[in-house]
Amino acid sequence: MIERRECGWLARVLLAGITSLYFATVCFAGTTGKISGKIRDAATGEPLAGATVTLVGTRMGGAADPEGDYFIINIPPGRYTARASMVGYGSRSAMDVIVHVDRTTVLNFDIHQAAINEQEVQVVAERPVIQKDLTASVSALSARELELSPQLSMQDIIKQQRGVLLGYANKGKEGFFFTNTPSDALHIRGGRENETSFTLNGMVITDPMWGGSDMIQTSSGNFVGEFNTLAGTFNAEYGNAMSGVINVVSQEGPDDHYTGRISVYTDRFGIDKYDNNTKQGDFSVGGPVPLTGGKLTFAVSGERRLSDGYIYGARYPNWTDSRGRDVDSITGLPSGDPEKLSMDRLDYLSGSGTITWHPLEMVKLSGFFAYTTLKRDNYNHYFKYYREGNPYHDSREKLFALTLTHAWNASTYYDVSFGYQDHTRFLGVYDSWEE
Repeated sequence: MIERRECGWLARVLLAGITSLYFATVCFAGTTGKISGKIRDAATGEPLAGATVTLVGTRMGGAADPEGDYFIINIPPGRYTARASMVGYGSRSAMDVIVHVDRTTVLNFDIHQAAINEQEVQVVAERPVIQKDLTASVSALSARELELSPQLSMQDIIKQQRGVLLGYANKGKEGFFFTNTPSDALHIRGGRENETSFTLNGMVITDPMWGGSDMIQTSSGNFVGEFNTLAGTFNAEYGNAMSGVINVVSQEGPDDHYTGRISVYTDRFGIDKYDNNTKQGDFSVGGPVPLTGGKLTFAVSGERRLSDGYIYGARYPNWTDSRGRDVDSITGLPSGDPEKLSMDRLDYLSGSGTITWHPLEMVKLSGFFAYTTLKRDNYNHYFKYYREGNPYHDSREKLFALTLTHAWNASTYYDVSFGYQDHTRFLGVYDSWEE
């Protein structure tokens, strides 16, 4: 009996452990990439064992094995300068090396024997025509590409990716049917709305009730380090994704300089046809915390957008019936001019920040927080002359994530992550928009 109880207890522990590992795999998606390649003697073609490759401005690097092969793992997405060097050889640098999430960038070096005082050779890395380790349909955009995009929101950027169709049925703007429930409005490779999984820094942040993510879709992307659209054949780590995956990794502040950006947008230039009374501003700033020697960095961003949209209704002073006739109650003659009212209003506020700390050479602790509020009309043609009956939704989203990354050695690392989310949403007509 005692042995059976002990076996039962052990089985329960093993089952709990396996279940925990399973859910950990499902809940946390990839957030880093890898660089690998070979270092050879430029004259003889022989592999150079012990040659090193470092990423300039970071603490990351790798050494070549007896076959000349090297690799660097756990690299945040972005552009880097990689430098190869060895005693008795001149150094060689590759600039604009692009690292994507969950992908390996192949970078080979051929270095020459040289005197100690010989100048460093610099080349610009080229992206291969065929990415051999890419087995899924993935579209990736860097922070720089998002910054140069003329689109106002991430939703506009998402709809431009291949395999993605943006539907407007839930907003009534295309004359289909009307619904008053929120939706991500995305159809990826024929999938239905609200089947897309949204991940931020490896954690799923999809609205558990309605789908989509206001934090990602409505944002201008000023906090994004890399944005990926996975339209099919993605890995098992992206669990619960029925149609596609939108994977976002936030920016980290650099440890050797400061960066900043301010953007302001409006369409109020006196041309009624294009004037939606839109006012938008966003900012981002990042860099090392003073007096920490670059071991503690920050990246903070914020955004505010107000717009009346392009769909309007009307309020008549003497309303009589659903046909929209405006007549004087005494004379029965038409009277009064209608008041033009927006039925496509948007009020968006968002703020986020990342703190990264390197207490030890092989240890990194990063924290991310974000807060988003969104008010948006859901247009219904039946309420064109009675805006008070038109439903809108008011949502608030809070997110906090803490990740500990420990590089055990040059080939092994692990992450321990904790995340907290809070979604609050009102949908209906019983509140006041102004409150």
